[in-house]
Amino acid sequence: ATIQNLNAQWAMVGSDKGFYSFSPDNSKPGDSILITYTGYEPQLLIHPVNSLTVIMKPKAEVLKPVEVLPCRGTKTGQIHNVKGGKSNTNLGSNEEALASWAAYIPNPQGAKGIITSVGFSISTKDIPASAWKAPFKLKLLHFDARTQLPSTPLLNKEIIVYPQSAKVVTDLSEEWLRLPENGLVVAVDFFYAGEEYMYKWPVRQYKEDGSYVDTTMNTYGAKIKAIRGKTITGKGFIYNYRKNEWHTLESYTGEMLAPKMEIRIKYCE
Repeated sequence: ATIQNLNAQWAMVGSDKGFYSFSPDNSKPGDSILITYTGYEPQLLIHPVNSLTVIMKPKAEVLKPVEVLPCRGTKTGQIHNVKGGKSNTNLGSNEEALASWAAYIPNPQGAKGIITSVGFSISTKDIPASAWKAPFKLKLLHFDARTQLPSTPLLNKEIIVYPQSAKVVTDLSEEWLRLPENGLVVAVDFFYAGEEYMYKWPVRQYKEDGSYVDTTMNTYGAKIKAIRGKTITGKGFIYNYRKNEWHTLESYTGEMLAPKMEIRIKYCE
């Protein structure tokens, strides 16, 4: 580890056992001492009078194992969460402008590669241009095979996406994200970004007995094209902000429902 005296402007490196001794030549009690080591959180402390053991804590972002892949080839491909079938429904957000829809994209062949982009489509029909250009937050998550729910982040940041057309494609090539062996979850968050993205939308509200009521409601932004039924190969999810948890997404008839997603990858040879 590197031991730096911020008052005296000097720095030393500890022994391979982690030992270091202060001396009157380089420090005095009360000096600010900064201890650093690659991959660990820095420690700032006051020069101790007596012996002291300092425990370094690993940085959270480097705790995950890293697999280095020889991606020398240029072969590319794509994986989906559906097997054929056109979008037959949409997912959106109401006047609260707060919703998170997610799709699990399986990796049935266990392919190894780097994720280069994520794509999905939005519905712009009968939606004011100013409204359907509302931004999204795009998040990539691991899929927990045990709980069958979205898990920890695959990418430790949220990407803000501003739609420019009905097809929304986000370039992730510079992130160098490895495609997990069991696939991944792509989550799209609606978040409030201004009144200009609000508009009125006719809604058909279904009841438990199958009957429905036609009404209108304040709606935010565009709607994500989705699919329901047996053509889905990966589950869909909705995030409950009040309970801080994910739930499997189903239609009012009990069918599986999920945003229609596409992942493009560069295969590793």
